[in-house]
Amino acid sequence: MAMKLIAIAFISYLIGTVNPAALFARRKGFNIHEAGSANAGSANAYITMGTKVAAIVLVFDLLKAFLAVKLSCWLFPDVQLAFPVATVFVVLGHVFPFYLHFHGGKGTAALGGAVMGYSPLLFLIVITTYFLVALISNYLIVGTIVCASAVPFIYLAQSHDIVGSLVLCVAVLLVVGKHIPNVRRIREGKEFKFRGIWNRSEEIARLQETMTEDEYELAMNEQDRRPSLRER
Repeated sequence: MAMKLIAIAFISYLIGTVNPAALFARRKGFNIHEAGSANAGSANAYITMGTKVAAIVLVFDLLKAFLAVKLSCWLFPDVQLAFPVATVFVVLGHVFPFYLHFHGGKGTAALGGAVMGYSPLLFLIVITTYFLVALISNYLIVGTIVCASAVPFIYLAQSHDIVGSLVLCVAVLLVVGKHIPNVRRIREGKEFKFRGIWNRSEEIARLQETMTEDEYELAMNEQDRRPSLRER
C-alpha cells in the first residue's frame, strides 16, 4: 500500500509541475517570474499575455489536475486515499515545480481540477458557490478561500473518510497560504473589489487614495492588465 501511495504522489506531482504559463512566456521570450505579478498561473498569464493565452492556461491547469486524479484512481482503484493524495501532490507540483526553482502558481485551478476529477457535479457546485460568495462578499479571494476550505468537509460528508479529509486539508492550506497577501490587503482596504470589474474607474480611484504607488501596481497586476501610475 505504501508503494502505491508513493507512486500516486510521484505521478501527481510530476503532472502538476507542467506549467503552461511559464512555457508560453518562455516561448514569447520572457520570464513570467519577472513580469506582471511574478506568479506562474493563469492570472499572470492574463496580465502578461492576454485573454486567449490565459484561458488556455486555466483550462490546462484544470485538466492536468483532473488527469492526475483520474489516472491515480484508475491505476490504483483499491487505494482509498488515491483522490486525496493525488490532489495534494498535483497542487504541490503546481505551486512548487522543481524546474522553476519551486516557484509556480497559487494552486486554485489545480485544486479545482482535482475536485472535477473526483466529481464533475461537485465541481459545478463549488464553482457556482465560488462566484456567489465572490458576488456577496465583493472579493474573489473570499470565494477562493471559502470554496477551497469546504472541499475536505464535502469529501468527508460523501465518503466518511476522516483520514482522506485530513490529507485534503494539506492542499487547502497550500492554496489559502498562497493568498495570504490578498487577505491582508482586504483588511487594509487595498484589495480590488469584485464589483470593481463593472465600475473600474471608481475602484481604481479608490485604490489610488489608499495605496502607495508600489502597492497599487502589485494589486492591479494581480487583477487585470491596467495602466500603472507611472503610465498615467
